[in-house]
Amino acid sequence: MIDAHHHLWKLSRADYGWIGDGRNPALAPIERDYLVEDYRSLAAENGISGSIVVQAAQTVAETRWLLDQARASNGLIKGVVGWIDMAAGDAPDLLRDLANEPLLRSIRPMLQEIADVEWILQPKIVPALHAVKELDLSFDLLVRPAYLKAALTFLTRNPDLRAIVDHGGKPDIANGMWQPWAQDMGHIARETPAYCKLSGLVTEARPNWKPGDLRRYAEHLIECFGADRLVWGSDWPVMLLNADYDGWLAAARQFIASQTSADQMAIMSDNAIRFYRLPVRTP
Repeated sequence: MIDAHHHLWKLSRADYGWIGDGRNPALAPIERDYLVEDYRSLAAENGISGSIVVQAAQTVAETRWLLDQARASNGLIKGVVGWIDMAAGDAPDLLRDLANEPLLRSIRPMLQEIADVEWILQPKIVPALHAVKELDLSFDLLVRPAYLKAALTFLTRNPDLRAIVDHGGKPDIANGMWQPWAQDMGHIARETPAYCKLSGLVTEARPNWKPGDLRRYAEHLIECFGADRLVWGSDWPVMLLNADYDGWLAAARQFIASQTSADQMAIMSDNAIRFYRLPVRTP
């Protein structure tokens, strides 16, 4: 299996912004370092053979640090989703420099942290976007439901961009949100070639959730994107706020149990390999 979405962080690096300063009591359960060796143990316990590590800070320094961690992982971390300021004038040159490291596989602006839900549509990011395509990198969309309409416009403008919506578009499951999330995700699936991550749902659910609380949302994503454009990820360690690794993995397996064995393998491994262009042979 490939875990297509997890994080690492070292709080003493002090560039995360959202974690590490002790100001948010809700984050206290995960306010410690999570490093390669921590993840290696989880991966071994859960049958994970490779992973994608994803940025958690809006700095290039963290992207370079993640690339260092990936190189030191002895092949466990097979790709890095990094960050650049896509609106900066030097963004294309910086991206080309970072892409000299083949472990860089994608770029992710933290759109959900930007107040302007249409930030992604501004002309200033076009040069960086061209560089993403030129370098055959992919693009991760970290969005909440309010951002999905702009995401659809962005994706229809860039049909040649290899893009993926992280965490199923983050529906507010705890408060029973369905529309407009369900409709907007359906539009993205039907009208664009984008992929979607089956990840992050537990963080949006109420405490003490059961698989039945998530099933409607997971099955909607499966129906919309199909087994060929859905990619499983853990979102560890963020998901530890409301779940454990094996609990979320077991729930995800329940949601895809009605799929053929080949389709289950696609969601849990092959699609991540294809989407991120990982140096792993697809069976």
